[in-house]
Amino acid sequence: MKAGYWQLALSQMRTQALTLQAADEMLRYFRAALRWNDRVYKTWHAWAMINATFVPFYRAQPARQQQFLIAALEALAQSMMLGRASETKQQDALAFLKLAFNHCTTAEVEAAMLRVVDRVD
Repeated sequence: MKAGYWQLALSQMRTQALTLQAADEMLRYFRAALRWNDRVYKTWHAWAMINATFVPFYRAQPARQQQFLIAALEALAQSMMLGRASETKQQDALAFLKLAFNHCTTAEVEAAMLRVVDRVD
């Protein structure tokens, strides 16, 4: 995950737009962290946040944007279930609602959102 955060920080420091190659590299690091330890809040939260970061980046590619949006919503639900502190659950719930209200425009995203809501206690 640290490598993914490092890549994200580097891309934000540069004045140029995020490239597809850099985005794929960041995702690879975060996905590896999730595969390594999928029972920890921090890993799911990081996966959700990196996917949420890419949602506006892919505005011109609705299918790709939808993939990131659904991944972010599902990961936020998982992090809410794994989180122990009420503050982290509230933070994730607010991020979930923000994504849902701002980007839930297709039936597929709406269906994914409803599946996610059903999973969360």
